Amino acid sequence: MIRIIPLALLAAALPFTASAQLMCGPRAPLVETLASQYQERQAYLGLTKEAQVMEIWVSEIGTWTLLVTLPSGVTCLTASGNGFDVVPPTAEPGDPS
Repeated sequence: MIRIIPLALLAAALPFTASAQLMCGPRAPLVETLASQYQERQAYLGLTKEAQVMEIWVSEIGTWTLLVTLPSGVTCLTASGNGFDVVPPTAEPGDPS
């Protein structure tokens, strides 16, 4: 289930600009809110082909937030939800076991 109400509160608390259903703004106040209000911590970090930084923030109770920081420095909250779990890779691609 997606956290609609908390995201609405987060949007009200931070200076974001809505753009194509994304909430974007400065990274520092966004990650401070994720840490202080949602107890989420950065768990994963990656770099896309477009030189964007992708981060997944998770809490101990399984809530998660996906952030993408553009080369311009603007950070966008692109998705969030509940029930985050790490699944180990399968031995063979496409192997369901």
